[in-house]
Amino acid sequence: MAASCHVCPFRGSCIVAGVERAGLDKFSGALLRYPVRGKGRSVFNQGESNNAFVFLCNGVVKTVKNLPDGSDVILEVLSPFSVINVPPESDTSRHPFSAVTISALTELASIKKEDLFSLLDSFPRMSDNLCGHVSRRFVTSFNMLSAMQLEVRRRILTVLSFFRGAWKADDGAGYVSIPLTRGELAQLVQTTPETISRRLRQLREEKIVRISPEAKISVAEAALRDYLNESPS
Repeated sequence: MAASCHVCPFRGSCIVAGVERAGLDKFSGALLRYPVRGKGRSVFNQGESNNAFVFLCNGVVKTVKNLPDGSDVILEVLSPFSVINVPPESDTSRHPFSAVTISALTELASIKKEDLFSLLDSFPRMSDNLCGHVSRRFVTSFNMLSAMQLEVRRRILTVLSFFRGAWKADDGAGYVSIPLTRGELAQLVQTTPETISRRLRQLREEKIVRISPEAKISVAEAALRDYLNESPS
């Protein structure tokens, strides 16, 4: 794990991007950094005390809402840099959802809300970056909700496109790995595991996705770009 924000590979997308050195030093010094090893580990649980900002520095995390009927709904899949929790409003704030690791190694950092608020007052660029991050998250959430009106095949492809930052190159064949199980993908797309399996088989026949013997899913990057009408970078 990066020992300092100065050497973090995701600094350019963090709230300290473009912040003067004094602000970067103070922010880095105020962080509590810690790794979480293993997939499916809790970062925090719904209903627990929420008195600090929690940042995702490396790895992949899903946020999950437990509903009154006992079922769980995946709200987001986050990759670096992300603020994982809802900003705490007071000393009695509670987490409205849970956060769970998806990656084998997840690197996190937290900062007390009063320490961050003090830094935001002192360094306006940091405040602007945080506002921009929150705004982009709202846009993603809105687009996710809009995508739920599509038919399942388009819903799958649209949802996958939101999380490309969490993927890594699978091989030289132009496929990228998706850090989600079929069950997690079904929760995100809001359909049944049986429907997901059937649609994935169809997408595999079209050579849009691959499914390994270990049931790991990969998607053809070119096919996804075509679906989104994007040009190669």
